[in-house]
Amino acid sequence: MKTSKIRIILALFLSTTVLAAGCATPYDTSFSADSGFDPENPHLSKRDQKEIEIGKDIHREILSSFSVYTEPQANEYVKEITAMLAKASHRPGLPYECTILYSDKIYAAAAPGGHVYITTGFINILDNEAELAGVLAHEVAEIQYQNPKYSQGKQALQAAETVVGIAGGFFGPYGMLAFVGIAALNYMTDEKGLDQRVIMADRKAMIYMARSGYDPQGLIDVLYKVIYTEPNMVAFLIDYYNSRPVNADRLKQANKVFRQLDLANKSFDTNRQKFLNGVAGIKELYMEAAR
Repeated sequence: MKTSKIRIILALFLSTTVLAAGCATPYDTSFSADSGFDPENPHLSKRDQKEIEIGKDIHREILSSFSVYTEPQANEYVKEITAMLAKASHRPGLPYECTILYSDKIYAAAAPGGHVYITTGFINILDNEAELAGVLAHEVAEIQYQNPKYSQGKQALQAAETVVGIAGGFFGPYGMLAFVGIAALNYMTDEKGLDQRVIMADRKAMIYMARSGYDPQGLIDVLYKVIYTEPNMVAFLIDYYNSRPVNADRLKQANKVFRQLDLANKSFDTNRQKFLNGVAGIKELYMEAAR
């Protein structure tokens, strides 16, 4: 694998681990003000724009390295949900985009600047719109963290190249990326541990869901699915397990956050039929494969 490609691929999974956001409190440095204001784009700081450029590089590499599911109906549907969640997020000005990757792997990820990825395999195991929104909301939540170490990224990625080279020889694309993302974490951040950051991203995700009219229970239902999956599905989930904590403690924390949400006088519809219509092409693919 070429050095430049190694760095870009590594950056993607640094984003899935390092970009996980902390709670939005006055002491949350992930939302600190950026003094690099650009008068030509008042909604985006210079740091935002740098992040977007990094994200574009990563996205180009993803498009050249993975198959993309291009059926218009499903893409418009996930685009609509992502846009709703992004509007409710802490950084609504980013150019959010959701790409469906054509893979049996059950996987989702985020890249800097607003890029969200979900596989057809993940969509296939979901049952309704609330669950799909839960997966996408967590990835949107990860993007909220503004990494103050982007300027040091080149040195960090160089230091991690040896790890990437070793991992690439033993894992497939998703497995390698998951492995490298965790291994490189020590180079990039001294923030809270991965478990804490992912749990915080879950908290943000449920807040965004409630603001957007999606049932926050959907994220909890997804966690149940991936934690207590059937044995024959573990192989499809192993890379997702390796890239982030997916365990009973995370589920416990998510349930705790759910109970604390202000949902008084709010009602939600899981929109199962709308979901089935929106992803009918993906569901049909897997139904045919099972015949």
